[in-house]
Amino acid sequence: MHVVFSAWPLELPSFLKEVVRAMSENDFVLLPLKALLMGAVFALVCCAVPLGAPGLSSMPARFVPRVSPISCSLS
Repeated sequence: MHVVFSAWPLELPSFLKEVVRAMSENDFVLLPLKALLMGAVFALVCCAVPLGAPGLSSMPARFVPRVSPISCSLS
């Protein structure tokens, strides 16, 4: 496919109109779906790796930071 115009001299609203016009119906569905799927895989890996460690899976409380009551005072 050959590009017949440059996007540089276009203003932002007209550029966005051209982008939306160039997208197909599948792009409107697949792009957010792909982003959600990548986020879910990333979250799964971030949770599964530490919990899968042999010494850490038996004590998940080690992940919670301990805060002394003195540093939590409002005064």
